[in-house]
Amino acid sequence: MKPLQLFIQEHGDVLQSSRKQQLFADIFTHIVQEYHSVSSDLLTSVKKMEESLKRLKMMRKSDVGLPQSSQGLSDDDKIRLQLAIDVRKFGEQIVSLGVEKDQVKGYAELSELVESHVKKTSDELLTELKKIAKVREAEEYNS
Repeated sequence: MKPLQLFIQEHGDVLQSSRKQQLFADIFTHIVQEYHSVSSDLLTSVKKMEESLKRLKMMRKSDVGLPQSSQGLSDDDKIRLQLAIDVRKFGEQIVSLGVEKDQVKGYAELSELVESHVKKTSDELLTELKKIAKVREAEEYNS
């Protein structure tokens, strides 16, 4: 985003607002296409790794009887959550540069892709992460 912000600072007064919006929408569309491809690959890798680890755990039977929820967020869940947070932030940055997200082709699909892979809602996961952070802070404080 920094290069676009610098571009606006240096050349923003030369371009008409509508032309600037269209230019940025085109740029964001290309970024979203790459973002979607990378995100899809990442989510596929995470899913494969998760399935592989589950098979290993079943073979070792190391967590027999433990409910999944007592284990907290898995690394896979954290990766999915971070990706969802990143896409949301990217959407906010798009809007901050004067372009509506619906003007960026593929943004809605990218957002749906990452949100559909988050097992819990992002808000539930954020709440859980905040609780974990508070516990860790308390542990560090008491150490």
